[in-house]
Amino acid sequence: MKGGAPWAPFLTEAEVKMLLTLVEAEVQGLGAPYRIGEGIVEVDLDDGTQSLGLSNLAQVCAGVPAADWPGAVAKHFELVMGSSREELELRGFVHDFERVAPMLRVRLYEACAPGQLSKSLAAGLEAGVVFDLTSAMRSVTREEACVWERPDDDILSRALDNLALEELGVARTIQGPDDVPIVVVEGSSYYTASRALRLEREVVPDGHPYGALFIVPSRHVFFYHLIEDDRVIVAVNALVSLAIEAYKRGPGSITDKVFWVKDGVIVPIGWEVEDGTLFVSPPPEFVRAVLEPLARPPS
Repeated sequence: MKGGAPWAPFLTEAEVKMLLTLVEAEVQGLGAPYRIGEGIVEVDLDDGTQSLGLSNLAQVCAGVPAADWPGAVAKHFELVMGSSREELELRGFVHDFERVAPMLRVRLYEACAPGQLSKSLAAGLEAGVVFDLTSAMRSVTREEACVWERPDDDILSRALDNLALEELGVARTIQGPDDVPIVVVEGSSYYTASRALRLEREVVPDGHPYGALFIVPSRHVFFYHLIEDDRVIVAVNALVSLAIEAYKRGPGSITDKVFWVKDGVIVPIGWEVEDGTLFVSPPPEFVRAVLEPLARPPS
């Protein structure tokens, strides 16, 4: 039975103990004071205390054999410590927008951390601006952005443009019920899911009347369906099932919601499961713009 800890629902109690043993051995090797809490490790480094969440590491370990856990833990902490060194360098020129602009990226979250430069895209989906460092990434704070004296939308637009520099990911089409096509895009980049924000630039044809559906369950994958006919509700149901599973699996879980994008506006499509039955609650604007036109018989 899984659920050995709230922050590691896919690990058993014995697996959680094993993971914490490996984590403690790794942080002991740093030679710095540390504290292990519920799903978190705090390490007192020379430049301040660093808090390291363990949820994503637990998701990574849940997806690989136990024999690979020591390597996964070591890699995780190597990246974290490397980012600390890069952070010290970044502080020397973080005020210079033209120098840091190529480092900006958009990362998707269900809710961004307080103080991060971000924009709400829809209920349950936010775009946060981050610095893409060699070893890791870290949030751009509103305090840092104020020094640049640029509108938030300009900074976000630059970060979104920079996603084109990232690995595109591998796209493949799967067939849902009624042969409804759903495209899966997977990649190793931490910004693979963020590329869903470029669907109307890269996938949806100009003048397309209905837009697209998409889900962003975790950082390394997103799914989308280009709306073309009345199978759209079938597509919504299929995307809900995919979102639930991929969100649980992670790593880097974002949200299990389904979204509709049209003309730059992102709208969540409500759903809930009761007694094993899925109930979809399309928003009024989706009904008017998509469901009603597609339900009309051809003239």
